[in-house]
Amino acid sequence: MGSEMCIRDSIIEGKKDRIYEVAEKVGYGSNSQYFSQVFKKYTGVSPLEYREFARLAREKNEAG
Repeated sequence: MGSEMCIRDSIIEGKKDRIYEVAEKVGYGSNSQYFSQVFKKYTGVSPLEYREFARLAREKNEAG
């Protein structure tokens, strides 16, 4: 569970990082496609979709 949160945080915090950069940061090396497959298996969405959902939630919270 802790590593999953680390990965999610890396995707959200690294708004400008490309997914392959996030994959490298969390230990998947240069295999970003595998990282995306594993991420989607456990979360139900791709890393890009997750990032977009987080962005929309942040905007909604900021708007009040």
